[in-house]
Formats: sequence, structure tokens, C-alpha cells
Amino acid sequence: MCAHVGAALLLAASASRAQTSIFESGPYVADLSSASVMIRAETENPETLTLTVEPGHETATDAFAIAGVHSLSVDGLDSKTTYHYSLASSRGGKEDGSFTTAPSDGDVSDVRFVLYGDERGLPATHELVVRRVYDEPADFLVNTGDVVADGRVAALWEGFFGIEDRVLRDRCMFTAIGNHELVQENGASFLKYFGTPEQQRDHVFYRTFRWSFIRFFVLNGEGSFLGDDRTWLERELKKADVEPGVAWRIVLVHDGPFSSGLHGDNEKMQGADLPKLLREHHVDFVLSGHDHIYERGASDGLRYVVSGGGGAPLYPIRHLRATARKVESVYHYVTFVFSPDKGKLVARRIDGSVIEEVGFGKRGMWSDDGPVADLPRGAGGSPPAQAPPASNEAPPAPHESHNTWLVVAVAVGASAAYWLSRRRKKAAKS
Repeated sequence: MCAHVGAALLLAASASRAQTSIFESGPYVADLSSASVMIRAETENPETLTLTVEPGHETATDAFAIAGVHSLSVDGLDSKTTYHYSLASSRGGKEDGSFTTAPSDGDVSDVRFVLYGDERGLPATHELVVRRVYDEPADFLVNTGDVVADGRVAALWEGFFGIEDRVLRDRCMFTAIGNHELVQENGASFLKYFGTPEQQRDHVFYRTFRWSFIRFFVLNGEGSFLGDDRTWLERELKKADVEPGVAWRIVLVHDGPFSSGLHGDNEKMQGADLPKLLREHHVDFVLSGHDHIYERGASDGLRYVVSGGGGAPLYPIRHLRATARKVESVYHYVTFVFSPDKGKLVARRIDGSVIEEVGFGKRGMWSDDGPVADLPRGAGGSPPAQAPPASNEAPPAPHESHNTWLVVAVAVGASAAYWLSRRRKKAAKS
């Protein structure tokens, strides 16, 4: 897809939003647990926002008027309960949404979430993925990162929220930071939009959260895995080893330890023996992106899924891992359903067709354990390298710089959309 087509869609999305929203971005569910919620929204001018959550008429109000991203939290909520919320501005107007709190830790009913990521680059494709995700029933969303092409460019964030507004308004997205948000090792904008208060305070990109019987560990794939990030991870893994009621442990990271795509395995993770550490602490899954493909496999005693087909230009299969069960260079998303002792994933293309549906249990890796599925074997029993699938995109070069032209083109289109939306808002207010 050409860059100007994507830029045009982003222009239309932001222009449409300008006519319907009183906020620059949001409101959106930024964090959610069994007893609390955080709602965020961004304003161009200093404003005081008031959040009302019903039933119960719980309210939270900014302490003073600010411009930028507002974060309002309400505690004391009931688990597994649907609430409706309104976010009102002191300058007039309000917007509504809803959310369902997480189950209690002792709840053993199924957990369902959607995995996707690497939306940056092609807004038209990003929009198609999000439409599919919106229609999937899910308790929450899990994102592998690189949601924008350059975390420093405000217009790209505006475009991201313009596309994902509907889905983020009512469902919480837990996301790992990608290298495109971590420009020059800063990541300030990512923390502003998606960091917890603790992450913002300490300027760190790792966190952990629990949903029912699943414990998630969110990592920074660009970290050293030998410093403070490893100390934190080892401490949290040890705590989870003895945490009552935890049946599954899942790592979420942008640049993961295993991949058959253009980037391949994360050498820092491999050099720091991170797969061994995760296996020793009973981690069941590693979910990652970075390579713009779909891949499912099992390596080093860990199940892994690479999901980087959210809108960025697709990558070829560069070095096919012998550990892969299924690999396809395709735009997609993945739904997971977990019970305490088993689960299922369904990977779908953006036309709705199924890439694969496969089960898994606490014992063994995947329900199709055995010979590598749907991959021809080469001489000596090793899978041969696959040619890049047919695509409308030009084949990428071996470095991230291959799509610099696309980043610039989309940024220009997004900037145009950003300023057009500003002008329309000001005109509407005058």
C-alpha cells in the first residue's frame, strides 16, 4: 500500500475525530484491575477533568487545571463488574465509555484476550486490523509494541488514537514498549500515554500485572537483561513461583528471544540466558513482535508467539527456525482463551480467514506437537529458508532504516491531519 494512501486515511480519521471528540486523545482505559480503573485523556489547553463511574457514582477530579495527558483513577470497585463512565471537561462537554473489571484472583472462569502489535507505518492496514479486533469478544488487549513510527512525533500519537479510539475507550490495552517508541532511549511519550504511575516515577519500561489466574511480566526488549531490569525480573519471577492461584505465567516483550523473521532472535536476551531464567521460573509463554510476521513455536521449554502484523510493512521469513510450528508473513491478530489447565489460540488474517487454530495444555507445548506443521523439510532435516510471501510492499532491507521514507511520508500526512484537526476544533469553538 502506498504511503500517500495511508496518510490520507489518517487524515480522514483525525478529521472525523476532530468533529466528534472534545479531547486530543481519549478517553481510554489506561489501566484496569479487579478493584480499580485509570482513565486517561489528552487536552490541548489547561482544563480540569472529572471522571464519574457508575453504578456507585464514584468520582475523581484533577487537583488543578493542566494541558496534556490527564490520568484519573477510581478504586474500590467490584471485581468482574461492568461499569459505565463519563469524563467531563471544565471547558464544557463530556464523553462516555465503559469497562469490565478483572475477575478476582480466585476466579477460575475462562480468560480471553487479543494479541496484536507493530501498527506503525500503514494507517489503512492498521485501521483494518483494529476493526477486526474491535469485533472480537475479549476481556482486555495485549500489544507487542511499536504502535507509532517515532515516539517523539506528537502527530503520530494523534493518528494512533484516532484509529484505536473505539477499541481503547472500552477495553484496557497492556502494551510493551517498542524500539520505535524508545527513540534515543527516551520513551517519555510512551510512559505518558501507557506507563503506570510507578513506571512514570522511576522512568522504567517493565511492569507486572495479574488477571485472574494469569501473571504477566512486561519487559523492555531493548534492555540489557543484566542490570536493574534483570534484578527486577528475577525478584518478580520468584514471587510468582509461590503466588497462590497463579496457573499461567506470560512474558510480553517487543523484541523477543525467538523469531524466524528479518531481525531474528534477540541476541541480548540469548546472551543473558534469559530463556533459561524464564524456564526455571515456570514461564509458559513469550509473546513478542518486532518482526512483522506471525509465528508460533516452542523453544528452550517455552511456547512463543510472534505477532507483528498490525500495520507495519511486512517482513520476509529470513531464517526459518526449526522450532517453528507455523510461520506466515501476514497482517493478523491472535485471540487467546485460557482456563486454569488448558487453552486455545486462533490467529486470523485481516480478511477474517483463519491462519490456524491450535490448543495447548499445562503438560506438553502445543496440541500439534510433533513434526513442524506446514513447513517443508530441506536436506539434512533442516527447514529451508522461505521466500518472502507475495505482498504489495517492497521487500525490506536487513535494517530498520529500510522504511525511513515511509516513516517520513506517514509523519507528514499525520502532521497535516493533526493541524487540520486543531483548526477545525478551534473553528467549532469560535
